[in-house]
Amino acid sequence: MENYALSCFHCVIVKIQILKFIQKYFPTNIGPMAYFMVFLQFFYMYQIHSAPNMGGFKFTLVGIGFIILSLFQTLLFFQIISTAFSFNKIALVISNMMFLGIFGLGTAYHFAAKEPFDAAIIIDNFSSIFNVESPGVMLSLLNLDALYYTAGFMGIWLFFEIWKKWISGYPQQKPYWPKIGSTLLLYVLIVAAPITAHDPYTHFFKTIYRYVFKPPVTIVYEAGTFPLIQNGESFNHIFPQSPSKPHVFIILVESLKESVILKKTDTHREITPFMNDLIQKSIYIPHFYGNSIQTSKGHFATLFSMIPSLTGKVFTKYPDIQAESIGTYLKKVGYTSHFVQAYHVETFDNTIPFLSQRGFEHALTITPYLKK
Repeated sequence: MENYALSCFHCVIVKIQILKFIQKYFPTNIGPMAYFMVFLQFFYMYQIHSAPNMGGFKFTLVGIGFIILSLFQTLLFFQIISTAFSFNKIALVISNMMFLGIFGLGTAYHFAAKEPFDAAIIIDNFSSIFNVESPGVMLSLLNLDALYYTAGFMGIWLFFEIWKKWISGYPQQKPYWPKIGSTLLLYVLIVAAPITAHDPYTHFFKTIYRYVFKPPVTIVYEAGTFPLIQNGESFNHIFPQSPSKPHVFIILVESLKESVILKKTDTHREITPFMNDLIQKSIYIPHFYGNSIQTSKGHFATLFSMIPSLTGKVFTKYPDIQAESIGTYLKKVGYTSHFVQAYHVETFDNTIPFLSQRGFEHALTITPYLKK
């Protein structure tokens, strides 16, 4: 009996020590905002499941595992934020509201673009953020309904903060730094792990990690060769057999998706009737690889028959690269090549200077030809 009592006593001591360790190194005070963010993440996952073309997430056994993981990641992230700003009530409120807004922006982008936000979009286009057109472009990439919901949630939480102190009334207990260090380490390990993230925060940080640390893809081309450029003799039947050379136009259409070409609406009307007709009289290439949604990378893939850089823009990141454009090859058979850019700034993305040095005799903006 005495040994049993002593054993129970030791068990109690061990449990107390474990509890003290957890309370010291982990933020155990979970406030209403953290619970709400977990609920919001679950609702977000449900919307991904129910909405079409949102990434193919399904409520399978594996999918349920991803749901649980995403809920834990969201809770962990908000506990880190809560701990980091618990030193001041105003800072705690501002940080919670700010990251609620960021969550809303991430979901708004996902529902508009049909894919989660990638940090490379900011990194590769940072120099363009301050252009006059940028706010309008960025707003067009966001789902307005998601923004309205986010604004509504922020208003509700501001009301309850003023009334019930539902944010500032739940700070983490000191000491802060051990809690921040341990939870941040755990979160970093999750970000670095080869596991798909389904919450906006972790996905964003994973894209940063991939951008900086992913293994480089090296493609070695033999000097003077262009293996991706195919022999065009098989296309000779497309062009009329005449002494004069036909004019060649390459029209790059911004934001045109392959998913709408040759497709019809619910009322059985063709979405792209003119292009559908043109396909029957032209060379149609159904598979094109540009590995980006960026204009600059699409230009490089189209005009140089090369796969663009996975990170950064070739025109700006590798301005001295040796590459031959379609303009170079057309010049060899007697053509004069012109490139006309829609954007009015000649130095934008370094496109015009880059092309002017690689086979295009005339590269300019369309501005001088526009009528007022």
